[in-house]
Amino acid sequence: MATERFRLRPASVIGSVLAIVSVATPGLAQGKPPAGRRIPLPPTPPNAPPTISVTSRLSPFKDAERTLARFISALSRGKRRDAAIFFSNRVPAGERSAFVRGDWPLPASSQKKSFGQILFLKDLLIQPTSEMYKDLLVLQVTARKLPFGDKRTVSGYLKVPMRKEGSDWKVELHRRGAS
Repeated sequence: MATERFRLRPASVIGSVLAIVSVATPGLAQGKPPAGRRIPLPPTPPNAPPTISVTSRLSPFKDAERTLARFISALSRGKRRDAAIFFSNRVPAGERSAFVRGDWPLPASSQKKSFGQILFLKDLLIQPTSEMYKDLLVLQVTARKLPFGDKRTVSGYLKVPMRKEGSDWKVELHRRGAS
């Protein structure tokens, strides 16, 4: 039995998915949800990596946002040593080692509240707050979905300075800014 090789184009993939969904739930292909029902989203496992959205289309901003997203992703997976690689040279060695030990930022499950806990939320938005000044860019990290009524979760935003060192963007987050 010979196997055929073919290449799917994005439009044909979308059409195939739409055809499968329309067979499974009649009326959905016409843009109508099933009567009286909303399609539930699958639950997010507790150890799932965060969803991080970036907003910039300009290359220097986009590169800085990607670096910060990789930093947050490593931090949320508990790989603090990997996250510390993204620190700027301007972050002192004492703060760096305290970060690797887990002294700051404290995870969202801790009793002490700080804006650094925003970095541990599961659905984040990263966006620039101002124009780039020489080698400095400030990015803002915000939760996309505000946890109303949940007094255990910090809400707000965290401004994270990013520094251009050579050809790479580095995180210049200090303990006093995230504690």
